[in-house]
Amino acid sequence: MKKKRKLLFLVLVLLMTGCNHSKIEKKSKKKINNSTESIEKILKDYELIDYEICNNEFIAITSDKNHADLIVYSLENEKTILKEKIHDGPLAKASITILSNGLTISYGNNHYTNIYDKDYELIKSIDFFDYNADSVSPICVSQDLKYAAFMKEDNSLNLLNLENDEITNILLLDNNVDKLSFIFEMTFLDNNTLCYIGATYLEYGEQSTNCYGTIDIASHTYKKTN
Repeated sequence: MKKKRKLLFLVLVLLMTGCNHSKIEKKSKKKINNSTESIEKILKDYELIDYEICNNEFIAITSDKNHADLIVYSLENEKTILKEKIHDGPLAKASITILSNGLTISYGNNHYTNIYDKDYELIKSIDFFDYNADSVSPICVSQDLKYAAFMKEDNSLNLLNLENDEITNILLLDNNVDKLSFIFEMTFLDNNTLCYIGATYLEYGEQSTNCYGTIDIASHTYKKTN
């Protein structure tokens, strides 16, 4: 069930981003079809935490015992475009999300998100502790880098305006039968619509069932298909 959920979400995201992912072999080190030796040389002193390949560029989060870096390597020109520290101290987990107008990096159990434009210039660093969120999952940023949607530990779905830092509550999920009870993954279809994969209870006392649908941000309503 979880594999099907992940596959469905991957298809949705790939349709939106339009990025071509090269074949990557997982052996003792990550290997890229082109520029293998150069990539391995860059990564030889680091642990590779996450990576994406988009527009013929290898985008990676790397970490050693002292700090974590964002590294961007051009597969076409075979040279490093960017190497920038993103965190003091090592990272065990982080994730990169490619967007139409840039990318995001999330780490620290999603509490921290850095937003970059297409030229890898840092636009904004979000610390969700500043918004009274002790636990945040999942999160997503709009394609135009103007909004962030995130779930808090109280099971509320919220919208953060990245230009003025205003927060709007979109939904409060509940465990009632045939209601949207959980959101596992989500992404913006446009600035007023979220696409999600979640779960619902069909009967009291039963195991939750996967569902998917869309959320209308303006009307604070959702559509759900089990």
